[in-house]
Amino acid sequence: MPFFNPIQHGAHGSELGLSDQPALQAEGLSLVWFGVLVVKLLEIGMITPPVGMNVFVIKNVAQKYVTTGQIFAGVVPFLLADLVVVVLIIAAPTVVLFLPQLL
Repeated sequence: MPFFNPIQHGAHGSELGLSDQPALQAEGLSLVWFGVLVVKLLEIGMITPPVGMNVFVIKNVAQKYVTTGQIFAGVVPFLLADLVVVVLIIAAPTVVLFLPQLL
């Protein structure tokens, strides 16, 4: 995603006295870990208001059977599970990095 480029690659490189190394790696963070975290956060954003695009897709598909409120209520357990996963990703990055380190 273009708005993460300054974070991933440094603001303007060495001409501003910054490191040529990506900003995340300079801080000791893995780009793989950051990518997984961003994907999980985007996933949460797709099921929560105000956007909740996935909820509105389900509403249009099943509009005869359920209300938007029922769909949002049904999303809550998945939202809680996603929040637990995000906390786990932040608290124990090795969970995310285990398989890539085997390669």
